[in-house]
Amino acid sequence: MKNDFDSFMDDFFDFYSHSKVGKWPLVNVTEGEKNYQIDVSLPGYAQGDVDVKIDKHILMLSTSKAFEEKMKETKESKKTYLIQETHEKGPFSRSFRLPSEVDENKISAHFVNGILTIVIEKIPLAQPKEIEIEVETE
Repeated sequence: MKNDFDSFMDDFFDFYSHSKVGKWPLVNVTEGEKNYQIDVSLPGYAQGDVDVKIDKHILMLSTSKAFEEKMKETKESKKTYLIQETHEKGPFSRSFRLPSEVDENKISAHFVNGILTIVIEKIPLAQPKEIEIEVETE
């Protein structure tokens, strides 16, 4: 039986994948006290090959138009044949539904050694406030 956290994570990362391989590119998702972090494994890709967009709490990752043109030119110019493929590289599109507790204006991304890291800040929760009640005496 699923616990509340598992159900939350299923809803949080309710993704729609349009790639050749079901859940590709591969991702790791971590939650910290103040943010979520998504690490996307993209070996062989360069920084300009991937577009990251967010709209209405949907985070969208896809290959850029420049990458798709580069792949097309490479295929047409090669005179070799693929014998075995265990490393996926090609156009992809993957989306993630984000929870309402994230701040869409506080998202950062950086690309190092084939790993795209996206950090999504949480909206600080309201802290309980104690209100002093004054009692009027007659």
